[in-house]
Amino acid sequence: MVVPLGARAAWAHETVREAGRRLSAEPERAGAALWHVLWQLTAGPARAVDPIHYPVIAQVLEHLSRNLHLPVDPESLAHLTGVSVRHLHRLCTAAFAMPVAGYIREQRLQRAKHLLEESEAPIIAIARQVGYSDLQHFSKLMRQWSGASPRQIRH
Repeated sequence: MVVPLGARAAWAHETVREAGRRLSAEPERAGAALWHVLWQLTAGPARAVDPIHYPVIAQVLEHLSRNLHLPVDPESLAHLTGVSVRHLHRLCTAAFAMPVAGYIREQRLQRAKHLLEESEAPIIAIARQVGYSDLQHFSKLMRQWSGASPRQIRH
């Protein structure tokens, strides 16, 4: 069966690559990641809403791209966009298949991973650049999200 992935292609590709990297060290985790990708791809479109068609989501994306290093929470985003927190959660869940707080965390950790791999900046500086002032909290989130500590990701 061939399924057009559209916007999910990059996510699926990166998840499969990451599982491949983990295969020898963590075969169970790699297998779980591959099953997760297959499950998500066979479940149908993850995004019922195209973010571009909702001005609120476009505002959220623009605000996050400029201010990811600042404290951002669902309440401030709802206030900024002029909608209720509940409505913002509904729109984000439809657009990103996760609540707004999860999307913010995901964006921060993705940017941090990229910076860890591509720059020589100190880990604490990268943590602050993506909005985490506590290095221990940042390291814990990164380990939960990627399966590796910031130092391991760097090397």
